[in-house]
Amino acid sequence: LIPFIFHSQPSPSKKQHHCLHLSSSIIMSSFLSNKTAIVTGGSGTIGKAIAKSLLTAGCNVFITGRNQERLDAAAAELLASTRNENPSYGRLETFCGDVISETDVESLFDNAVSLHGGVDLLVNN
Repeated sequence: LIPFIFHSQPSPSKKQHHCLHLSSSIIMSSFLSNKTAIVTGGSGTIGKAIAKSLLTAGCNVFITGRNQERLDAAAAELLASTRNENPSYGRLETFCGDVISETDVESLFDNAVSLHGGVDLLVNN
């Protein structure tokens, strides 16, 4: 797995909340091309933004969540937006499951291994 450090900075609107800032030079690096990533919470706002960055860098991405309808909507949104930005975007997969369930996590990794040969990056969102 490739380690990434996401740092937080105070939000200008509310000091008690923090915003994640991803370095575009790190996320968009060519070493992500043809890698496989899992983004937990991938149907939420932050998860979709991370998945979009990874997809446009050519990374294959599994977005996970507990609600299949939200995952399907997020996948449709991501595919529509990434096709316009990079024709060689990575492949997107959805996985409905709960990361606190050992069985679901094992199934997720089994799917990633069978489809892409393994997992290179895990974003635990």
